[in-house]
Amino acid sequence: MHNNTSLNDTMSSSSTPLVYNGQKTLSPGSSNVTINTPVVPDRRFQHYFVEQVGKLHLEEGVEEIGEDAFSMCWTLGNVRMPLSLSKVQKNAFAHCMLHLRSVELPPKRIQIGDRAFQGCVRLRNVALQKDDPSAKNLGKHLFKGCHNLAVLFQDSKSMVQALTTRFDGLPLHEVSYYQSYYSTNECLQKLETATAESSSDSSKRRRRQDCLGMTPLHILTFSKTAQRLELYQWCVENCLDDLVTKDEWGSLPIHYALENNLPLPIVEFLLEQHQKYHPNQPMFFDQFLLNQGVGFLQAASLPLVQLVLGFHEKHCLEPLDWDRLLHDAISMSSLDVFRCVVQRSISPRVKALEWQPWRDDIELNINAISNESLQGECWTPMQQVPPSGIDVVEKIQSKLATYERRTNMMLLELICWKCRTMAATTTPMNEQNCEEKKNSDYEDIRTNSRIHSGAEYIVPLVLSFLQ
Repeated sequence: MHNNTSLNDTMSSSSTPLVYNGQKTLSPGSSNVTINTPVVPDRRFQHYFVEQVGKLHLEEGVEEIGEDAFSMCWTLGNVRMPLSLSKVQKNAFAHCMLHLRSVELPPKRIQIGDRAFQGCVRLRNVALQKDDPSAKNLGKHLFKGCHNLAVLFQDSKSMVQALTTRFDGLPLHEVSYYQSYYSTNECLQKLETATAESSSDSSKRRRRQDCLGMTPLHILTFSKTAQRLELYQWCVENCLDDLVTKDEWGSLPIHYALENNLPLPIVEFLLEQHQKYHPNQPMFFDQFLLNQGVGFLQAASLPLVQLVLGFHEKHCLEPLDWDRLLHDAISMSSLDVFRCVVQRSISPRVKALEWQPWRDDIELNINAISNESLQGECWTPMQQVPPSGIDVVEKIQSKLATYERRTNMMLLELICWKCRTMAATTTPMNEQNCEEKKNSDYEDIRTNSRIHSGAEYIVPLVLSFLQ
């Protein structure tokens, strides 16, 4: 078995990485942790990931995760267990409640202690090997308090039973879940073999969804380390409807691709294929951003945010709740992402302005947004939007509204001019008028009409009121 990644690890972090190999002290301020020691001691990283989404890399060679080793790591992200792992002690990942959505366990039987994932309320993607009655390798209350899973099953017993039989009769799903433990060629070969076996046996009807409502495409998007475009291409080619299939929580594969901050080529591929084969099927970006906007904007790169908002503007019909999106974006740590959301939220209005200098001025105001202007308390999982951030947005929107009113005043001036011109050009002329016209030295009738249209009185008064 090999772990072959053809794209960069999507869980890279800008924070200083910490390589833990058994030292007693930890470097402060790092949320990107690599562990290469055989045993992770009890409570070693308890409460550790608290500032931003925590990136945990368990390298091959890690055999045991101690009791409460990562408990209460509120911002710990998705986790992949190494193939070398044999034991997870009780409460090891308890109450990792904000970002832990997926746990990849190796394709072998391992011992998991009581309440190992208790309180991971957002956990969705996990599969268990069948319990060994003689060894009792699965503890009690493994997923107690895991709300996302609990809503699908009657009790803890039925939940564990469903997760241990999750891939029964679903070889494509199984390969997708364990694909990070195989090379790309091995995965493609396994997928082809599973498809051939299903096709040759007419008694087997291929199911597209597992007990969680997920398709192979859903499962691929959760992989923490092995994101390979070739597997997505194979799944779309052979299971085209999976692009628009919702799981039990109402999520499409593209939603998880965005939430897990997948590499840009994969997201672009999914968007392109959706538009190509299902142009009339909504992607529900409005619902996704309403429910997952904070998590998405916090983890997503600027190119990914630009891609999603640009695609929505071009292809999607459902309107976005920009006020809510701006509210979510203000609390994020990425200044570039916040500027992007502000710019996209008012883009149609800016394009409609009459003068280019006005458009340039709005753009300068957006680019001038700084950390100082958004200064507030340091980010914590429970932080409210800093009032200063709301003020910045309101000031830009206020200036834009002023320019819009001035644009309307220009239209009023043109209307006044037009009405005066029409009145002047339709006035009958007698002989005396013609003689006066010949003898007078007045300017062109359009200029004369412009001067006496009334706009020279109306517009300045209105503009002075708007200042």
